Amino acid sequence: MKAPEKIYLQENTTTDCYDELWPEWFEARAKDNDIEYTRTDAFIEKACEWLEKNIAEATGIDSYAITESFKQAMENNL
Repeated sequence: MKAPEKIYLQENTTTDCYDELWPEWFEARAKDNDIEYTRTDAFIEKACEWLEKNIAEATGIDSYAITESFKQAMENNL
C-alpha cells in the first residue's frame, strides 16, 4: 500500500475535549481548519518540478544543479 501524499487530521467535536484530534486520519479535507500533513518526499519532488519549470529556465542555470542542491539542503535540514 502506497502512502498518500497528504493526510488530514480533524478536531474531535464529539466530546467535551475540543483540544483533541480524531485518532484517525483522512485523505480529504472536511473543514478549513483541518490540519494538513504532506509527505516529505512528495513535497521535495513537487518543489523540484517547480524549480525546473520556473527558476532554471529563467536564470539559465543548469536545472539539475539547482534541484540536486535543493534536495541536499532539504535532506540535511530534516
